[in-house]
Amino acid sequence: GNKLAHPCPPGTLGRDSGLASPAQCILCPPGKYCDGTEPTKFTGECNAGHFCGGGAATPSPAHTPVLINGTFTGNTRCPMGHYCPRATLRPQPCPPGTWSSLLELRASSECMKC
Repeated sequence: GNKLAHPCPPGTLGRDSGLASPAQCILCPPGKYCDGTEPTKFTGECNAGHFCGGGAATPSPAHTPVLINGTFTGNTRCPMGHYCPRATLRPQPCPPGTWSSLLELRASSECMKC
């Protein structure tokens, strides 16, 4: 098989097999997760209701959303006032005239009228 000499840790993957060190691993791409079972490709897409900003090790990250300079970062539950479709690259704001104080919305239809 195509096994890495040093497997990449969860949340990362290798560009090719036979890496000399985990330092050569790259972050799992945004919208995807890498649980460590596939050394050179992502495991799957992140689940709706969750945001994977890169480096996710699970399809449903449970961290609290963090807003830095107007951008959500990390791998988190979908933030308040937003919805996160499957494999989204960024949380989507609820449409104008709607809002939600809940986390983990999956679709715009789950946003409530103001």
